[in-house]
Amino acid sequence: MAVDSGGHAYLTGYTNSADYPVANALQSSISSGYHAFVSKLNPSGSAFVYSTFIAGNSTDTANSIVADASGNAWFTGVNDSSNFPGIAASSPQTTYGGGGDAFVAELNSAGSALTFATYLGGSSYDSGAGIALDPPGNVYVTGTTESANFPVTGGVVQTSLAGLANSFVAKLSSATGTLTPTQVVLTSSPNPSASGAMVTLSATVSVLGGGAGTPTGSVVFSDGSNPLGTVQLNDGQAQLSATSLQTGTHSNTATYSGDPSATARSHAQQDCDR
Repeated sequence: MAVDSGGHAYLTGYTNSADYPVANALQSSISSGYHAFVSKLNPSGSAFVYSTFIAGNSTDTANSIVADASGNAWFTGVNDSSNFPGIAASSPQTTYGGGGDAFVAELNSAGSALTFATYLGGSSYDSGAGIALDPPGNVYVTGTTESANFPVTGGVVQTSLAGLANSFVAKLSSATGTLTPTQVVLTSSPNPSASGAMVTLSATVSVLGGGAGTPTGSVVFSDGSNPLGTVQLNDGQAQLSATSLQTGTHSNTATYSGDPSATARSHAQQDCDR
C-alpha cells in the first residue's frame, strides 16, 4: 500500500477472484490463475479512482507499490507471462527470461495506460519485492533471484550468483534510460466557457535545463480521473477539443509519458470553469 501527497491510497497485490471490484479499469477481466491488481482510492476512501487487473497470459503477481509526485503508480512483483502488458521496444528488457521474472511497471494517474513496463530477470526464478523513488525520479527495485544470468551492469559489487538464491538491487534512471527533464504547460480556452460550448485544451511539452530536441510521442488529456483522449505531439504541441464537460469547475490534466529518445515524463494541471 502507498499514499500520495494528495491523500490517495494505492493498493497492489494479486487475486484469483474474477469478481474482484474494478472501476475505470485498464483490464477488467482475468483468465484462470492469479493476476496482479492495482487499485487507487480517492482521499476520502469513498470511491475508486480506478481499480484494474494487470496481467498477461499466465500468472502475474504484484508485491510492492509507490506513487510519484504526479500520481502515477510504480509497482513490482513476479510475472510468468510472455506477453506482460506495457512492454515496449524501448524497455530495458523486452523479453521474458523464463522461470518467473521480476517486473517493473508504471500506471498513469488515471489508470488508463501503462506508461512503462520491463521484465527484470534471467532464466530461473526472479522476484521483485520492494520499490522506491527518489526526488529526481530514479526508480529502485529490490528482490531475490535464482538466475545465474540475471542482468547486471559493470562495476557493481557482485557480478555473479553465489548459492541458490541471492538478493538484488536495481536502479532505473528513467523509463527508457537517460533522464531528460521536460515540462508540460496546459491552457484551456475559453476559460470560463459557456455551458455546452467547446473547450480547447492545449499542451506544450518542452525540454528543461537547456536540453536540445523537440519532444515527440503523445499527451493524455483527462478531466479529473476521466480520460478525455490521447493526442500525438506536433512540434511539441497537442490540442484536444472537448464538448462533454458539464457545468462547473473541472480539474483538467495533461500527462506526457516520454518518447523513444528517452525524454522523461511530465504532468500539468489546470482548473477550467464553465
